[in-house]
Amino acid sequence: MTYDEALAFLRDRQQFRVKVGLRNIRRLAASLGDPQRQVPAVVVAGTNGKGSTVAILDSLLRAHGLRVGRVTSPHLVSVEERIVVDGAPLPRADLAGFVGEVAAVSADFPAEFQPSFFETITAAAFLAFGRRRLDAAIFEVGMGGRWDASTVAEGPVGLVSRIALDHERFLGHTVAEIAAEKGAIARAGSELIAARQEPGARRTLEASADAAGARFRSAADETEIGMTSFRTGSRGWVATPDGRYEDLWLPLPGAHQHDNLALAVRGAERFLGRTGLAAPDRERMRAGVAAVRWPGRLEWLPPVVGKPRVLLDAAHNPSGARRLAEFLEGLGRNGPRVLVFGAMRDKRVAAMLAPLWAHFDRVVLTAAESRRALPAEELRAAVGAGGGSVAGSGVGGGIGSGGAAAAGSGVGAVAGAGIGSGVGEGGVPVETVAGPGEALRRAERRAGAGGEVVVAGSIFLLGDVLRERRGEAAADWDAADAEWLARSARREAERRQPVRRSPAA
Repeated sequence: MTYDEALAFLRDRQQFRVKVGLRNIRRLAASLGDPQRQVPAVVVAGTNGKGSTVAILDSLLRAHGLRVGRVTSPHLVSVEERIVVDGAPLPRADLAGFVGEVAAVSADFPAEFQPSFFETITAAAFLAFGRRRLDAAIFEVGMGGRWDASTVAEGPVGLVSRIALDHERFLGHTVAEIAAEKGAIARAGSELIAARQEPGARRTLEASADAAGARFRSAADETEIGMTSFRTGSRGWVATPDGRYEDLWLPLPGAHQHDNLALAVRGAERFLGRTGLAAPDRERMRAGVAAVRWPGRLEWLPPVVGKPRVLLDAAHNPSGARRLAEFLEGLGRNGPRVLVFGAMRDKRVAAMLAPLWAHFDRVVLTAAESRRALPAEELRAAVGAGGGSVAGSGVGGGIGSGGAAAAGSGVGAVAGAGIGSGVGEGGVPVETVAGPGEALRRAERRAGAGGEVVVAGSIFLLGDVLRERRGEAAADWDAADAEWLARSARREAERRQPVRRSPAA
């Protein structure tokens, strides 16, 4: 199978819906010889920070001489970013080969057993990691955790990053309900290590671990951390029952990364200790932390002469937006600052924008090149959900959070081009621009050479901006993530049924 054929096969997977339970992925893995059993795994669940935790843990284990694979989603620019081996995306030829094997073994499966996109990628990762005889495999759980395909890859520890409200329609309307989905990654005989959590989430995770026969550990209880945040990262120390790691430089900006660092350090220690693959080493830990790379999370793009600095952040829910606001608060202003914002259909965009208004001189609303994206016109309406009469200025004005005028909701909304203007909370000017590329260019002009542009709200939007900067053609990866829509319906159905707490399905 060629790379293009593999992409076509993956796009075709959108027609096959995910079924409740792990029956599909288990059947597929068995048909491939259960390659996931050849490599001890760490499954990482959570709402915010799980991708960063995966990246830090990957770097820490590789610094100890281990060969490590990791799976994350979604990707920013190209699908092979989802499967990384020894710090590099899986080569396209290898991805094509492994997807071809999945296609071959599943060709005769009945329709109800045909693998979805996510199941195909997960199975391809199982093959890639097993064939390379890796020492460790790290899997980032998608939405939820209870039925995520990655959880058939079991290992000595599972990690849970911070839990917050997100995807409430499908996972639950309290952090405790959401924690029940995340905590279902616990397996008998393993350890479930959680980052600092709200009390309700922690109690639920403890109960989930106990029900599964796993040991619960709190990284917050078992670590002390002293990190100071700077514009491009944090410096300081982390101490655990197994060691004290000094003079650490974490090149991931934001104080919220400190919890992820503590979780990853404790996870690395426990994984190394339980597998016996290596002993935690202070110098290797320091080197591993310094080598972490995780694009799109408070990432400053390389400066371009005559243009403002551009910061990317995948702040895709209200909790993530608050973390972004905290980071910006610590920076202060270095000139005009403009936000380019877009979000997916299931997001609470007014709540996401609420902590951000005060940190920007102007906001540009747009939509990612994805069918899952909230269209610019609907984004205007969603931002205008705060109530009050229509009073926006310019074209397409409306009412924003707290009754302030916002772009394009109500009277005067622009048809066709999707371009409008108005005033947001605190009198912040708001523009609505149809496409990410034009939105970025508009924001750069508004900010000027001495200012800053922040792109946030959706990882798909970040990918569009990166392609704009790199001059790469956009691929239609809505199909790749189209199973999210199937999951949405499935989650809604599950919520009407009693929760099954057994890890078996």
